[in-house]
Amino acid sequence: MCGGDLFTGCGTAKWHAIYTSSRQEKSVAARLQAQGIEAYVPCLRAARQRKNGVNVIVDVPLFPGYVFACIERATRVRVLRLPGVVGFVEGLDGPVEVCGKQLEAVRLSLDEYEVAPHAYLEAGRVANVIRGPLAGRKGIVPAGPSGASVVFNLDGLGLAIAVSVNPGEIESVERPMMPRYTGRDSGH
Repeated sequence: MCGGDLFTGCGTAKWHAIYTSSRQEKSVAARLQAQGIEAYVPCLRAARQRKNGVNVIVDVPLFPGYVFACIERATRVRVLRLPGVVGFVEGLDGPVEVCGKQLEAVRLSLDEYEVAPHAYLEAGRVANVIRGPLAGRKGIVPAGPSGASVVFNLDGLGLAIAVSVNPGEIESVERPMMPRYTGRDSGH
């Protein structure tokens, strides 16, 4: 599994995405941390109006319904028993491992840039971030008039974020990424 600054201290444990019940991301993360399990809920700061008309700034999960946790294989059953946990994001081979470098890119993006959820991109022009906190990371420049927006995918999850960067921080270095062949005939 690939590493990433803050997200590499897991030892033999791996980062996984956990589905939660609606609006239970922060409470599930708190329960995981109470059991000594490292958990992460990426959040955006957003203005909300309360019932009494007062505007407040709140942290809203970037990916509603998801918590990221660094867990050992033997811990999975204990995690599944926690209130608010629906299950693990699974692929063909069981729970999907999440790359620590990708989670670190999400964290750095939230700390330093304007970020928004984005559709997962399978095609586009690959760009290398050459300056700033995300230097050395690769993302996808979406087609169309996006300004200096770079999309970072969370592989295996179908999740992505769009990050507004300074145009001088990126360079297009690779040929366009083409959609992956899924083995399905799109015409039938």
